[in-house]
Amino acid sequence: MNTISDSNSIRAFVDASGFGGVDIHTTVELLRRYVFVERSLMRALAGWFIAHPRYETKYAFAHHLWHHSEHVTWLNERLVEMRGGRAEANIEPALQRALQAVVDAPSPSAFVAGAYGVIQQRLLACYRDHLACCDEAANAFEYRVLRRLIQDAEDHLDWAAKQEEHDGDNAWRAHLTDLLEKAGGMSGLLSRPAAKDTDPEIRPPTRQFDRPTTIIFDERIRTGALTAYDQRQNADTLTATREDFKVFFNEFYAATLLASVLFDADPSALPWAFFSDFAHHFWDEARHSQFGYFRLRELGMQPDTVNPVLFEQSQGMPILHRIAYLTLGLETYFMPRKRPRVKAYIERGDPRSQFFADQDWSDEANHVRYGKRWVSYLLEDDLRTEEDILAEVRKHLEQVTGKPQDAFAAPF
Repeated sequence: MNTISDSNSIRAFVDASGFGGVDIHTTVELLRRYVFVERSLMRALAGWFIAHPRYETKYAFAHHLWHHSEHVTWLNERLVEMRGGRAEANIEPALQRALQAVVDAPSPSAFVAGAYGVIQQRLLACYRDHLACCDEAANAFEYRVLRRLIQDAEDHLDWAAKQEEHDGDNAWRAHLTDLLEKAGGMSGLLSRPAAKDTDPEIRPPTRQFDRPTTIIFDERIRTGALTAYDQRQNADTLTATREDFKVFFNEFYAATLLASVLFDADPSALPWAFFSDFAHHFWDEARHSQFGYFRLRELGMQPDTVNPVLFEQSQGMPILHRIAYLTLGLETYFMPRKRPRVKAYIERGDPRSQFFADQDWSDEANHVRYGKRWVSYLLEDDLRTEEDILAEVRKHLEQVTGKPQDAFAAPF
C-alpha cells in the first residue's frame, strides 16, 4: 500500500531531490495541474449552478466559481513568467478523465460530495504540502499565491461540510478518488497503480450531465410573472420597493445565461480573458439576485417567484449571440432605469435600497463593456457586424415567441 498521499507527495519529492525547495520544472508541472483542476471546477459549478434546486447553494457556487477564476488568473501569471506553455496541452488523459467525471454526479448532493469532498479536499492537501515545501526566496511567488488559494479552499470546504449528504454519495466519492489515484493523485507525483493491481473500478449509478435549458429550483420557488416596470412606478412606496427587489431576485435569468456560456465555451478556442470576464459578469449577476434575496427578507417577504423566460429564449442561440443578447441587447434596454431608480430611493429616504441599486448600476455599465469587447473579438474575420448579430438575435426571438421583435424588451 502506498504510504505517500496528496498531503505529503511534494514533501517526499523535495526531500529526495536535495533541492531544499520546489524546482522550476516541478513547479511548472504542479501549476499546470492546478490551473486545469480549478478551470474544470469552474465549468462543473457553472453547470450545477443551473441544475441545483436550492438557490442558497446556487449563490455559494457563484462565489466559489469566481474564486476559482481568480486562482487561474494568478497561476497563469506565474506560468507565463516560468515559460509554462499552455496548461491544457500538458495535462495527462487520466487527470482529464477524473475532472471531466466531476460534473456527471448522479445527484445534487453527490456533486457537492465529489467536487468538494474529493476534488477540493485533495487539492487543498496538495496546496498545503506545496506551501510547506517552498523555499522562502526561490519559491516566494508560489508561497504568496498558495496562501491565498488555501484560504479560499478552506472556506469552500467549511461551506461544504454544512451541506446535506446521503449514504449513496460515498460510492461517488470512491469513484472520483479511484480516478484521481490513477492520475498519480492531485500532484501527479504519486505512483500510478499497475493495471493488474487495480481493483475493478467502482461505477456508481450515474449519467452524463445534461445542462438544463431552464432554471431548476426547489418547491419554494414558482415560475410566474413579475410586475411590469410601469406598474411598479405607479404603486405605493412599499409595494414598489418589494416589486423592484423581486426583479432583482430574478437576476437568476442573467446569471444562468452566463453560466451556460461558461459551461458550453471551448477552453482551447478562446483566451483565458474571455472566461475571466464572464466569470466576473456571472458572479455579479448572482450577487444582484442576492440583493433581492436580502432586501425582500428585510421588507418582510421571502422570495418565491422567478420568470426564466429570457434565459429560456436564449438557449437555442450560439455563444456569440447569447453574449450579444444579454450585454448589448438586454443590458442596454435596462440601463436607462438605473439612474432614476437610484434617485428615487434617495428621494424616498431609503438608503438601503439605494445602496443595492447603485452597486447594480455600476456593475451593469461594466457588463456592456465586456459585451462590446468580446462580440468584437468573436467577429474577427467575420463578414457580419455587431448590428447583424443583434438582428439575428431578434430573428431567433421572433421564431421562439411568434411575435415581432423590433427592439429588445423584457416583461418586467
